Amino acid sequence: MPTRTKTVNFSLQVEARTADEIDVLGPEQQVKLLRVIETGEFEPIGSNKTHVNQARLVVASNMDLQPLVEQGKFRPDLYYRLNMLKFDVLPLRRRKSDIIVLANDFVHQMSLKHNIPVDRIDEEFMEALHTYPWPGNVRELENVIRRSVIYCREGILRKENLPSHILMGLVGPTNDPSVVLNHKQNDSERLGDQVAVTEKELIEQALFKNNYSRTNTAKTLGISRVTLYNKMKKYGMNTKK
Repeated sequence: MPTRTKTVNFSLQVEARTADEIDVLGPEQQVKLLRVIETGEFEPIGSNKTHVNQARLVVASNMDLQPLVEQGKFRPDLYYRLNMLKFDVLPLRRRKSDIIVLANDFVHQMSLKHNIPVDRIDEEFMEALHTYPWPGNVRELENVIRRSVIYCREGILRKENLPSHILMGLVGPTNDPSVVLNHKQNDSERLGDQVAVTEKELIEQALFKNNYSRTNTAKTLGISRVTLYNKMKKYGMNTKK
């Protein structure tokens, strides 16, 4: 089944807890979806009235459904009804050329949404995005860009605006064994980097909460203004304000 597409364009009367991917539907929800496919009948959420609709069904799955059928986790009759036309979409890490295009588009969207001007994107920022394997695919990229834009200052997106795990190449949770790091570090190097990145993030968060007042930020962190200035300079943060 395709990795990411839109789901069915009508609602089923199921539990409030639903998901975008068809592979995580429980047995009860699978039965209700099968009924819709076979009869066209469904009840909108919050209603007991049955409606009939002829809808085109487009579903998405992050996993191959056939093994789930073999494991008894997915109904075979539903599988065969869904498996008429199949598109396999490669994960984002295997579509490197799409990363920059999507990132630029998300930057534009988030800049408008949060009313934060972004005039320029540093090359190192894009290089970090291009290197990271993106186990969360497009959704993860979108959230990373949102976070980066929120932290953007002076209209320039820098690599320092990225989350620490992106800068360090630390991959998040994934069930895909093909997600690997492009480099290896020994434990002492990684620990040192992690401590530095964590300290930098704490300073960034404190500055953000205190509207970039160094006096209030220093008080929040329990350090002097001079110490705060030196640490900001050490981590390449803007010290002109």
